[in-house]
Amino acid sequence: MRKNLFLLSVCFWMLSLSSIGCVPVLIGTGVVTGYLATKDSASGNIETSFDKLWEVSLRVVSKRAEITDRDKDLGLIKAKKGKDQITVKIKELTEHSYNLKVTCRKALALANLKLAQDIFTKIVRNLGNR
Repeated sequence: MRKNLFLLSVCFWMLSLSSIGCVPVLIGTGVVTGYLATKDSASGNIETSFDKLWEVSLRVVSKRAEITDRDKDLGLIKAKKGKDQITVKIKELTEHSYNLKVTCRKALALANLKLAQDIFTKIVRNLGNR
């Protein structure tokens, strides 16, 4: 009974969020409780520790781009790949829940959503593989 109620609530939540452009995602053991893509960013709420999310984010971004600035206290990573400016922001929601936002913009403020989504997805997948 409890399992059926849980599945029903998850289905209801997914349907209600899909109508506003936000889709929940479960990837590996890293749980994203909500996912939102705007014209230049991908963001989601992730249940993990800050240190783990920081390390994985740094590793994923450094494989894709040259890191130009990082500030662990602010939860901020800035990088550059060609003409793309990449910004990763980690914001605490609760003790074990964080909002991860990846923004990518090209020169002249043109958005690169594909790169933002790719980096976001790789971070979440790597959280599950760690």
